[in-house]
Amino acid sequence: MVLASEVAAESAAGFAPANTRLVFLAAAKKAYAASCLTMAGPLAPVGDGPLLHRTMRQFHELGFRDQCVVSGCRAIELGASARACFPETDLMHSPDFVRDAGLSSVLAALQPLAPGQGALLVEADALVVDAAALAIARCAGKGESMWVAHGPFVSGRPGVALQAGTDGWVCAIRDACEGGSAWRAGLGIVYVAPRHVPVFRDILAEFVARRAEVGYAQAWGDNLDVLPAHMLDVGVAGGAICGAPERYAEAVRLAGAAGASAPDITLLDVADLKHIEEFNPARAAWLERKIRTEGAWTAPLAVSREHGLVMDGQHRLEAALRLGLKRVPALLYDYAAISVYSLRPGHSVTVEEIIARALARNPYPYKTAKHVLPLSPGCRIPLSELF
Repeated sequence: MVLASEVAAESAAGFAPANTRLVFLAAAKKAYAASCLTMAGPLAPVGDGPLLHRTMRQFHELGFRDQCVVSGCRAIELGASARACFPETDLMHSPDFVRDAGLSSVLAALQPLAPGQGALLVEADALVVDAAALAIARCAGKGESMWVAHGPFVSGRPGVALQAGTDGWVCAIRDACEGGSAWRAGLGIVYVAPRHVPVFRDILAEFVARRAEVGYAQAWGDNLDVLPAHMLDVGVAGGAICGAPERYAEAVRLAGAAGASAPDITLLDVADLKHIEEFNPARAAWLERKIRTEGAWTAPLAVSREHGLVMDGQHRLEAALRLGLKRVPALLYDYAAISVYSLRPGHSVTVEEIIARALARNPYPYKTAKHVLPLSPGCRIPLSELF
């Protein structure tokens, strides 16, 4: 079994495989979707937008450009939300989402893949912290199929249970089990290597044809002899499933506990803040319009306690400048408790270099430096209090 901390510590040699489609599985069953979709699923608010947006951006930053959302219930709402984040997102609909447990959704996503193309399947209500997303991207790039876990499987809780041998290869997958120290909880993220796509596609088609009442996890688990896969365990602090209100609250707490402890929100003078890297002008303009329309600030910046460097929130800082705000909500962090890495394959960054460049007003190019931060709590401060 591979640990996320071990993968994240490796030097960057590239992230997403160029031949991989990122698939968000959002075709929840109707009963589930009607009660939970907006408050505890893909559209649940996390930071400055829905959970789906957050995860799409995380993996987009790591190089996954070919993104697809497979929907079932409330397809129009999900599709509109996905394309509001990335207009080029491919949208698919699974007409049989009520009948099966995800078999037809995964099959629909795999059908159009070209020979030699792999897929990263992500349940749309899965939340991952940045370090875990980085580890997932790096493992996916190594070419072997992979199932992602997030700590021990809790007996009595619904969900997929995984078991791996000492060599790290998955040896058992269950839609549910009694738990035990050997079982890990599936996070709803699977990398299907290119050579396994046609194999898994045929297996799913057979299960769908005989109207099997099992999930795609069980379909894979029943065929490990032809679908070998590694397990990546990101740990209990690396991610969580937000598929029910109580689990959504748990997910936010767990993600917020990753890395440093989140401090209280404070108001900082905009004039004292410094960019560490450049930004996308189009996104900054969109964010400015969004904040102006809402009339409130909903996501604090992450700022270094010393020097006032914006660790996360370059676009929000630029939006504040365009709005003419005097102050912005922020969370203060110490670099001693934060790790950094680069989003540019083959490039590395250090805390010392980040500080030196920011103080010299020589920010990095867009999407170069990344800080491993806790999940930011939301806020709602009227703009009238920030001028």
